[in-house]
Amino acid sequence: MAKTHRFARVGRLVGACAVVGALLAGPLAGAGNAAAPDLSSFAGQGTGFALRVVVDLSGLPAAAKTAIQTLYAPVAAASGGKLPANFPFVIDQRFIETLSQLGATNQAHSLLGQGVLQDVLGKVLPANLNKSADATKTGDKSSVQATPTSLPAASLPILNMGLGVLNAAIPTATKVTSDGTLATVTSSLQGLTSVLPPAVQQALTDAINNINTTIDQVNAASGTLGSALDTVGNTLSGTTDPVVSGLLGQAGLPTGSANAGQLVTQLQSAVQIPHVSDLLNSVAASVNGLVNKAAAEKSAGKAFSDASSHLASINVANLLKVGVIDLKSHSEAAGTAGSAKNTNSCSIGNVNLANGTGGVSLDGKSLIVNGVAVPVPAVDVGSVLSSIQSVTNLAGLSVSLCDVANGKAAANGSSASQTVSALRIVFAPVAVNVPDVQNALGITGGTPLVKIIIDPSVETAASAQVAAAAPASSPALPHTGAAPLATIVTGLIVTAGALVLRRRLAA
Repeated sequence: MAKTHRFARVGRLVGACAVVGALLAGPLAGAGNAAAPDLSSFAGQGTGFALRVVVDLSGLPAAAKTAIQTLYAPVAAASGGKLPANFPFVIDQRFIETLSQLGATNQAHSLLGQGVLQDVLGKVLPANLNKSADATKTGDKSSVQATPTSLPAASLPILNMGLGVLNAAIPTATKVTSDGTLATVTSSLQGLTSVLPPAVQQALTDAINNINTTIDQVNAASGTLGSALDTVGNTLSGTTDPVVSGLLGQAGLPTGSANAGQLVTQLQSAVQIPHVSDLLNSVAASVNGLVNKAAAEKSAGKAFSDASSHLASINVANLLKVGVIDLKSHSEAAGTAGSAKNTNSCSIGNVNLANGTGGVSLDGKSLIVNGVAVPVPAVDVGSVLSSIQSVTNLAGLSVSLCDVANGKAAANGSSASQTVSALRIVFAPVAVNVPDVQNALGITGGTPLVKIIIDPSVETAASAQVAAAAPASSPALPHTGAAPLATIVTGLIVTAGALVLRRRLAA
């Protein structure tokens, strides 16, 4: 009998809990299930340029330009319209441009190249450069392969592209993607030997020879770099830092004060600034492993866009070596205060004046010895940096790394946009004062001969507005029911009273 009463009490408790749960569920569900606000309008755009390359000869004197045009005219005529009538002294070209746009119009484009060549050459532009992958409606997907191409033409190969792949897609009504890859892009003055006057070619040769002579002087044991390495070696030999000692061992360098002289000798032998390549007989600059991606999407009540660029390596005149570069930009907006924001990232593996496995970082903070980065003691960084600046200044070489992102975000959350640049490399040797370039073409010491610029960047933008509340389908009636909290409390009281009454009746 007691057991039966015990089951009855348990059953009454379960029933009571069910009642309370039912009373709680209704009002709390109504208060807590409000959906995220929908967007009445939204837009997103991701844009990336895996690489921008400029080859600029516009600094030459007017007489030199006239001489170049004279030699170039028959080359242009022989091209059958594939080359412009006037020589393009500035070639500003972008490679692997990706565009993903979402909003009133959805479109995805991945282009092999865009820039001044399109404006100069128009329809006679090499067909391969005009290749693009395009998508303009939901479900579209396009993929195009590009073959090696020389620009402006095979007969005048100033810029050269390797194999490439372009992709564009609109998988859903709220997502757009595009991406592209390119094996290599190189710039070279080799193809200009037929149109550059002998005086201009000689000026380039003399300028490079002068830079290399200075490099030999800097590298010598008694030179500025050699002397700096003497100081660095003596400092490193006395280090007690286990990490530094480990790096010295990895690089095959001796440790300990007793080996200071040997360490200095090995550093001076291994760490050498390389010679600049002959610009008329070799590649002036090369970029390898280009990958660019862009996407725009609307999801979870916000619009956002992403763009990224990846470069595997850069080599400028065999003097400057840059490692892996990764650049990303993200913009988003949800149409509410504080929801618009931009984020970005930029990383660069290494930036060195290096030949093979030995060299020095451009910031003077590390030495490359047998492929190992050995830190320069802080007290000696200035002397190392000063020694390499004498070379970079003479070569007109400057590098800006991971520039500050230029972004804007509206306080009301309606829009966000951003531009991010990974680096900007400028290589601009000038003529030197030697008798054989004092000529009628006006080339003298300090005359700009050529400028090569390398500059990858990405851009993102997003905008959104929250939809206005939908009008009621029937006239609104006065609210006469209890508030959710009152309903809950009342339910608890009723339930408690029912339990008490049940107990009294059962007694």
